Amino acid sequence: MAIKVMAIVRLLLPDSNIPATTAMETLNSNGRIIALKSGANVVMPNVTEGDYRKLYELYPGKICVNDTPAHCRSCITGKVTGIGRKVAQDYGFRKIQR
Repeated sequence: MAIKVMAIVRLLLPDSNIPATTAMETLNSNGRIIALKSGANVVMPNVTEGDYRKLYELYPGKICVNDTPAHCRSCITGKVTGIGRKVAQDYGFRKIQR
């Protein structure tokens, strides 16, 4: 259902930022890629260091809680480039047309 909603939102609101969250990948090992292919355009890596990282385990089975920030970035970059997309190096603000 969430994937269908992402696709519909992308069609109706093409300038919106739609996240491919870690929750998607907790449910399916390719969840963030599926989300990106379905309309999502933002990934949110967990860049928290060390012991504090486990404090962000907001739901059971959350992925990446034991990964380092560097590993997380490398993993996401590999997934994004693997589907023919590029990881932006800027803030990603949307352009406002007037």
